Order: sequence, then structure tokens, then C-alpha cells
Amino acid sequence: PVRFLHNRIWGARKPDLNVCCSGGGNGEAMFIGGPNGTSDPATTGAKYTLVKDNIVEDSQIGISTYWPGVYNNSRIGNIIYKIAKYYSSGNSFALGTGSEYSSEWYFNTVIDANNWASCSGNTNFAMKCNAVIDSGAALGSMGSGTQVDYSTFYGTAEYSTESPDHDLGN
Repeated sequence: PVRFLHNRIWGARKPDLNVCCSGGGNGEAMFIGGPNGTSDPATTGAKYTLVKDNIVEDSQIGISTYWPGVYNNSRIGNIIYKIAKYYSSGNSFALGTGSEYSSEWYFNTVIDANNWASCSGNTNFAMKCNAVIDSGAALGSMGSGTQVDYSTFYGTAEYSTESPDHDLGN
């Protein structure tokens, strides 16, 4: 298990590949993942991570998880603010996940993000009780067994997988 608790992260940008690094990142303030190329959860990816009570701001991407084999991760009580597309290439979002399962996002607050979430291929995922304010719509969609509900949206397109949904605001 890995814990990211009570951090303050700001100003994440893509690196200048003319000066540094061999591939670089996409401007993620926080990235949780594993090696690409296999989907066997027993051998790859981050497992049992807790990302809690962090403040992330002024970055292209806030908190992101990707690669097959990433599961049982919790993002709870984070504040993600001013996530904007500083570079024309790539997406910009506050909370992102792909190919992740059996994980949860609870009690997060997203304010002024280009897109509040980016999701794809997630199964048995719980996204509940989040507050999203003045942000762009979520990108992508969730997979089977995923619950997105009981959140509050102000100045943001509502997103829910439940019927009837129990979201508030907007």
C-alpha cells in the first residue's frame, strides 16, 4: 500500500524534452500507475493506494491513474483547483482514470477545471459525494458495475450512472 496524504502540489507542466527527460509526462500534478503492455493485475500497476486530503492546483492534469492492473485505489477529500489546458497536445482534467477497477473517489472538490474527470474502461468503481464547481464536463464513460451518484454540480454538466440519480445542484 502507498499513501499520499496532506500534500500541496501546484504548477505541474510538461517537461522541455530538449533539455530533460526521455519521454516526459503530460503535466500531471500526481500520477499513479504501472508499466504499460499487460493487463494482469497480479503483476502490474498500483494497488491499494490512498490519495487523501491533498490540494492540487494550477496544472494541466490534477490526479491521474492509468495502465492496466491498477485497482483498489482511493481518492478521498482532495481539493483540485484551476486545472487548465496549458499545452495544445493532450487532455486537461482534474481527476482521471483508465483501465482501473474496484476503486473509489469520495468527498473530492473540483473547482475551475477544464474537464472535471476523464474516465474509460473502469469497472466496479464508486464515485460518490464529490463537489464539482465551474468545470467542464466529464470525458469518457464508466464501465459495468460503476456507481456515480450523490455528487453536487454547480456550473458543470451533471454526470451520474444511477437511475434515478441523486445528484444535487446545477
